[in-house]
Amino acid sequence: MSLKVYAPPAELKAPQWNPDLDWKENHKAEEKYLADLKAWCKKKGSGKEAGNEVQFPVADGAAVYIILSMKPCKLIHAPLGDAYSFPYIERLTASDIRKKILYEDKLMKLFS
Repeated sequence: MSLKVYAPPAELKAPQWNPDLDWKENHKAEEKYLADLKAWCKKKGSGKEAGNEVQFPVADGAAVYIILSMKPCKLIHAPLGDAYSFPYIERLTASDIRKKILYEDKLMKLFS
């Protein structure tokens, strides 16, 4: 069964890039939003993977998703930066997402 992607909850307002601010300030706002979204998914979601972040490369950036649940597989799109979405996201399965989490964990261990 393929996964479903949802918009972020209305109570969490995604930050808009402000050209008047330093890029570090804009980045801090995005990081806070991402942390709030992960916490929301952990609270409202189910399973040990709830709240984990998965990214897929798109153009000059990445499409960012937060896991809400794995059974059934539900992701929340994080509209950060250019708000890219991965074009084949609905074709992926829970198994694909678990592999992506494992891959990203191993990659982070390699570079830490």
